[in-house]
Amino acid sequence: MSNLTTYARKSLRLLALVAALTAGAAAPALADPGAGPGDDAGTARAALPPTDPGMWWIMNNGFPLQDNAVAGVRLTQLPPGSNPVFFGVLWHFTPVPGKANTYFVENHNAGCLDIADGISQSAGAGIEVNACDGTLSQQWVTPFHGGVRYGMTNVWSNLAATVKGSPVPNAKLHQQPVNGSAAQSFDMPFFGF
Repeated sequence: MSNLTTYARKSLRLLALVAALTAGAAAPALADPGAGPGDDAGTARAALPPTDPGMWWIMNNGFPLQDNAVAGVRLTQLPPGSNPVFFGVLWHFTPVPGKANTYFVENHNAGCLDIADGISQSAGAGIEVNACDGTLSQQWVTPFHGGVRYGMTNVWSNLAATVKGSPVPNAKLHQQPVNGSAAQSFDMPFFGF
């Protein structure tokens, strides 16, 4: 993604925030009465807090999770000496207000980790990055899976982010019942601010 595109997205977000504040809409977001599937009545959306400034890796078997505009969310292998900031492999874990160990997992260069269609509660549904909207399908609980490894369980589907097949470059994520397996366990080292 070019710096111009990133700048344009950030500018649009800033303009939207200014417009909301000017219109007096700065109160926390509540459920949308016309909300569709994937939204839970009364708690369909959480107010989107400011993005946590820290950047983290999400890794499985030593391969970072990447949001790639063409290939989607997948494990990847970075070229030697490359800057990870420009490769979609860094993530922000922004706490969901009022929910312990629950986060919006936002890609540094794109949107939020989400069930691909935003509504599926079925095992096998893909996991992608969609525009951050605060819905339950974009909220992830990150319990420990032994030592410093973490799982990511989706609040809406109650299924875990799971590497599909072998944990090699280009392996995609999908959701499966929580079992604590290696395919559902991720290293999440801190990268920086």
